Amino acid sequence: MTVGMHPAISRVAAVAILLLLLGVGFVAVVEPVRAVYDGYERSIADLQHQRVQYSRIAATRPMLQAEIDTLEERRMLDGALLQGGSQAIAAARKS
Repeated sequence: MTVGMHPAISRVAAVAILLLLLGVGFVAVVEPVRAVYDGYERSIADLQHQRVQYSRIAATRPMLQAEIDTLEERRMLDGALLQGGSQAIAAARKS
């Protein structure tokens, strides 16, 4: 037994069902993939930003190493200059 519907109404109902199924398919398949892709994009952007910051920090290493070397040389010179048996020199070494 068939239900008698006007052909135009039948076509509109069929198109509506098709559009509904396409919408459900989009939400079920495409949207999660897009969300994962957006997450990857954010992660990549964060990592690129961190890389730039680390590169800036690494660029300061030679200058900092030169300062460390200067301070170590100065410390060695101070130790060599503060030799002797007087109480003043002994007190200066402790500080």
